[in-house]
Parts: sequence; C-alpha cells; structure tokens
Amino acid sequence: MFLRMPANCFPYATATQHMDLDHTIAYRSPARGGPPRQTGVHSLGPLIRFEHRVKTHGRWRVRQPEPGVWIWRSPRHVHYLVTNAGTYSLGDGPFARRIWHAAAPAKQRAGPTP
Repeated sequence: MFLRMPANCFPYATATQHMDLDHTIAYRSPARGGPPRQTGVHSLGPLIRFEHRVKTHGRWRVRQPEPGVWIWRSPRHVHYLVTNAGTYSLGDGPFARRIWHAAAPAKQRAGPTP
C-alpha cells in the first residue's frame, strides 16, 4: 500500500511517516454481520491520526472508486481528487457532484427497485 501511495491520501497532505492504513468505509466485524474481504488496497488509504479523526468524527467524507484514487468532500461540499500524483480540486459545481455520485458504492448509486 505504501508503495502505491507513499504519502497521506487526505487533500493536500504531505505526511509520509506515522501513518495508519484507514478503511475508506468503516470496518464492521464479520461477527457483527460485516461482509468478507473488507480489507485490501480497494478499501484502504494512508492517513495520520488527526485526519482519521476528521474523517471519522468530522464532516469530511471520502469515497474510493478504485485502488489508489480517493474522492473527498469537505464540510463546505468542495470536492477533491487525490492520487499518488497529488490533489486536484474539483470545486463544488455540477461536475464535482457527478464525480462524487459516480464514486459511490454500487448499492448507494442504485435507484429504487421497481
């Protein structure tokens, strides 16, 4: 994981040390009904503790549409694309909202079942 993403995956972060691998979607124990294979490059990102707390207890949200790509939404609904090449601000307009929606897990994107 750290070879794929040597720095923190939070927008504009530069930390390269003292990082933990954080689940993009909150981990739920299989004993409590959590799905299998929750942990892998498809669902992890390196974060320092402060940014983990911001994600977990703050109003920042993150989605990981594929390994090595994170889409963050700030409390003011500004969207950021983060990869190992850096952070790109997507803004808060219709394009950014479409990217955010497209990055949702399939079960969240699906509309009502007829």
